[in-house]
Amino acid sequence: MIMTTFGFSIEEAEVAPGTLGLLYDDTPPLTTADVKPFVWSILLFRRAVRACEVVGAITAVCAHSELYSGWSDFLEDDDDRTRLEYLVDEVIGDMTAQGLLCYDTEDDLWSLQLGKNNRNLPEIIKAIAGTGGSMPQHLLMELN
Repeated sequence: MIMTTFGFSIEEAEVAPGTLGLLYDDTPPLTTADVKPFVWSILLFRRAVRACEVVGAITAVCAHSELYSGWSDFLEDDDDRTRLEYLVDEVIGDMTAQGLLCYDTEDDLWSLQLGKNNRNLPEIIKAIAGTGGSMPQHLLMELN
């Protein structure tokens, strides 16, 4: 049995995550539509999410260019977020504006809310159906 090496060391893999070949990145740029399923998966699993958890989940599959700070000339000088962090903040902000999430300053968590008279239930059911999942136990207990 002959063992061959392909010349792809761990250091090179760390430099170019999400690539299809050595230093050739064919990963499309992220959009908020790409980020939203990651947010929903964490919310449906445990009902609360931190932005850093979503960033950590996406980092393994995103393009390396998504992880650079200073990616836009339109950002303020003191804004050192990466493009990925910016997109995650956008999605969480939109969900908060819709009333789906409520921010807990003490724990730095965004929590999923059913809303007054369960007004967010249709949106939650759409997310569950879209992921092929089931209603989380914590939401079932709150509904009863």
